[in-house]
Amino acid sequence: MKTYKQSILSHYSYIGLVFTLSSLSITVFNPRHFEVNILSLILIFSIIALYIFVVIRSRYIFASNELLICSGFDKKKIDINRIEAISKTKVLFTNNYKLQLHPRRYNQIDLYPKQADIDNFINEIININPNIIVKELMIN
Repeated sequence: MKTYKQSILSHYSYIGLVFTLSSLSITVFNPRHFEVNILSLILIFSIIALYIFVVIRSRYIFASNELLICSGFDKKKIDINRIEAISKTKVLFTNNYKLQLHPRRYNQIDLYPKQADIDNFINEIININPNIIVKELMIN
């Protein structure tokens, strides 16, 4: 059973997190309402704790012929033998790459393993199912 961790800063949700925290921090420095400041601080720390929890729990586990995707509170199993293609795609506005699995003709699953582990991740999938078509370096 091989485990790969998820990249921390590769999601577009990171941008939303930064904007949310910055807007809440503006509320904290408003000197008019003390209760709103306390509530905003509690909300900021709750959002940061939830984000850290999701990042720590996010991983990809290879168990025999299945890929188990654990992302925060969600878990999904994918049969590797049903994957038709995998593509390595550059994420816009970053130097990072993501992997797109195509288990069916019109279905796509985006994965964000750590950048150092992408080639090993692809090789692990190809070792289990050598019929997978590998598409390289698409820009998304």
